[in-house]
Amino acid sequence: MENQNKLKEIGYHDGKKEEAKERIKIWKEYLERFINNFPIDWYYDYIKNYLREGSSVLDLGCGVGYFSFLLEKKINANFFGIDISRTEIKAGKRYAKKNKLKSKIFVGDAEKLNFKDNSFDFVFCLDVLHHFTNTFYKQKIVLGEVYRVLKKKGIFIIFEPNSLSPLQIIRKIFRKEWGSINENPLSLFGLIKQMDPNNFLLLKKKTIKFVPTKWRLWKFEKFLSHIPFINLFGNKIYIVLRKK
Repeated sequence: MENQNKLKEIGYHDGKKEEAKERIKIWKEYLERFINNFPIDWYYDYIKNYLREGSSVLDLGCGVGYFSFLLEKKINANFFGIDISRTEIKAGKRYAKKNKLKSKIFVGDAEKLNFKDNSFDFVFCLDVLHHFTNTFYKQKIVLGEVYRVLKKKGIFIIFEPNSLSPLQIIRKIFRKEWGSINENPLSLFGLIKQMDPNNFLLLKKKTIKFVPTKWRLWKFEKFLSHIPFINLFGNKIYIVLRKK
């Protein structure tokens, strides 16, 4: 059943084999549109205190690679990305070559990372773990792999859709499906339960993104995130972990 779900996840992104060329074109066009509108400054504000010059960085579930491509313009680090979608990776590689970007992205499986132990100073995943919610077992496999490839005292930062956010609840009510078959947003406490306290030290946990970043009100973001009770309902979960 789990393998079937993984194949469906791949099929959702890549389509049928004969559709590969068209899918690559679609993803490349998507990347070119999306990358200019992505609120990188907003996200960077949450990771800049942990990301160091010259660090080795893994973008887990990178899709077309936009997050790494944008971050490499912010800081001189060594960015690597993996994603299970072949068409998204091919589209991202073509974009990177055209724009002379240094980030390296590869086809890979988050449940079995093709990297040696203690390879990275920093791992981040943006909207990835909610693809593994068919069973908590799968999430724990991914978290175990992150632990394995992180160096001692390495940092792991997670951004995930928050299932308790009013925006996410409304979105799910009015949509028959939530993206691909495996997608299901998580709660802050549900996600924290998956963290092995013997492996990671929890540095920060909260929800963020209470209003769309295109609104000027997003400047009050940090204020809202510190208000008791309200801070459970941001649109994104934000967790910072350090490997012990």
